[in-house]
Amino acid sequence: MSELTKLHSRIDPRLKELLVAYTERSGRSIQYVINHALASWLEDAEDLDAIEERRNEPTISHEELKKALEL
Repeated sequence: MSELTKLHSRIDPRLKELLVAYTERSGRSIQYVINHALASWLEDAEDLDAIEERRNEPTISHEELKKALEL
């Protein structure tokens, strides 16, 4: 992340308390924690979207796959 941009958002006061307490204990900055949490959440969301897109695709059993591959 070579260039940073500002993002303003409102959060639940209890979440802020927990965030500040964590950053004080861990020695990490709020910016660090939020950047990593958001990146992790977005990665998980993309994975879940990919799973959902493929949910109705046909499946094949392990035995059928072995037979198809002549194993």
